Amino acid sequence: MSKNDKKITFTKAEQISQVDDILTGSHEVGNKRIKLTTMIINTVINKEVVLKYKNKTTNLEYNFETSNTVTNSDVRGYVQSYKVFLGVDTLKEWDSSTDMGKERMRILKDSFWTALPAIKENCLVTNKSGKQFTGSKNSEIFIDGDFAKKYSDKNPKNLTMISMRFSDLKRASQNYYKDKSTNLSTNETSGTDNSFVSGIKKMTRTINASKSELVLKKEQAGTEQAVRNLEIACTQWSLEFNKIKQSVMTPEQVAKYKKAI
Repeated sequence: MSKNDKKITFTKAEQISQVDDILTGSHEVGNKRIKLTTMIINTVINKEVVLKYKNKTTNLEYNFETSNTVTNSDVRGYVQSYKVFLGVDTLKEWDSSTDMGKERMRILKDSFWTALPAIKENCLVTNKSGKQFTGSKNSEIFIDGDFAKKYSDKNPKNLTMISMRFSDLKRASQNYYKDKSTNLSTNETSGTDNSFVSGIKKMTRTINASKSELVLKKEQAGTEQAVRNLEIACTQWSLEFNKIKQSVMTPEQVAKYKKAI
């Protein structure tokens, strides 16, 4: 195995590890998300994988490199091809028909929606030391200043390079999709899969229904810990959501928002 092949094999294993860590909510999830997204961007830009898929209904092939629009269906196709590249497409725990497989698919789709504009614009840069990551525990990446200035509020001083967290890059990507003059747009109402919301609603109904079994004192081995893990994940999600929400508010709006909480 060549040195380059060994490097690619290591990169694949690392990306799989990032997905699993995000899935379990272990370690710093925000750091894991930006690292996974950055690795996807680098993998595609370095042409270690070609993002393309064939639509089973129309039998037409779609290649991201030559596309200037993207839909949820496209992202699912690109993610599926990426799963083949990672070598996980035949693994049961990655099968989208299973709960864990669906969650891994959601994690990859979230990173892909965030990564695709950065791939089109090749806007990831390095500092003078050749490093892509910065911030506490490498929770931020360096982004080209022009991209940041145009699609975010992170570069008011017109710097040639700024750093972004995952949430910052995700918001910039969403703004990129909305700009009809870019190399990539979407007619989707949201760059997320509605199955995420559907899954939450289904889980809420399941938990509410389970309360009646608690009254009947039915055995629920492992349920308590599972619910506690869900509670932690929901708290972390809410904290990140509020952080993103407040980042686009004026100081007056933030003060009013915090007062209302």
